[in-house]
Amino acid sequence: MKEQYKAIDVENEKVYRIINCAFAEFSKHGYDRASTNRIVKEAGVSRGLLYHHFKDKEDLYDFLIDFSYDVSAKQIDDQLDMTERDLIQRIRQILVMKYRVTQKYPYMIEFYTRVIEAAYPGLRKRALSENIDFLRLKEGINVEMLTKLVTWAARGVWYDHWRMAHDKGQTMDFDSMLKDMDAYFDFIRTQYYKPAFVNKEIKE
Repeated sequence: MKEQYKAIDVENEKVYRIINCAFAEFSKHGYDRASTNRIVKEAGVSRGLLYHHFKDKEDLYDFLIDFSYDVSAKQIDDQLDMTERDLIQRIRQILVMKYRVTQKYPYMIEFYTRVIEAAYPGLRKRALSENIDFLRLKEGINVEMLTKLVTWAARGVWYDHWRMAHDKGQTMDFDSMLKDMDAYFDFIRTQYYKPAFVNKEIKE
């Protein structure tokens, strides 16, 4: 975290609402069309409070970049098991970490993907290639397409569970979502992995 932002109490309820609403606003509208008026309205705070912590929209945006990197990228860098050589398991690790972040900051990952991963594609490439045993895949498999397929399947499962919980006014059952996600991963593995590597014990 940059020195200028270390004094910001992200656990403060009003600051937390500003951060979450700002992530949503920039994710939905991009920087140019994002509105601080909408942010304070959605957060239920005064403009004075927003500008007490951030001097302008650019400063708020810069904070979100710094904060999302600190929470997301640093967490992945610190916690990702780079000894895991199975591609799907590596993707699963990343997705689980990301989804856990969304429990507190629902729009952070979308913002992170738009801004950080787009600006620094090497982060994602390293996470999904370093020490991976691609010989486990069947001959001729396009790794990039398989990676997208696994990611899309996971996002679909997550959205279905989120929507079902949201419609009922409940919190998403993360364990149930993960169980369904693993079922899709197992199916994908049977289609794209060599038989000797189809059955994979999950490491939490």
